[in-house]
Amino acid sequence: MKWIEIYDHITWDKTIKPYLSDDRDALILDAGGGTGKWTIPITGLGYRVTLTDISEGMLKVAKQKLAKANLLANVRIAQAR
Repeated sequence: MKWIEIYDHITWDKTIKPYLSDDRDALILDAGGGTGKWTIPITGLGYRVTLTDISEGMLKVAKQKLAKANLLANVRIAQAR
């Protein structure tokens, strides 16, 4: 396992997952979410997510990744300005 994978695992288990609502209808904001690194697993758990970033290109990549994972219907993507 590479160090970045370990870092991601720790980030998910210690910094993100414990703070997710028990209510799967909760709307979650992923501000500065780039290509959807955390939006994808959060949406995969059944949450609705609003993903924002200043980079149009990063959001295009996120949209492609979400579509490929069949998760796009539960994500609102908005470019921050």
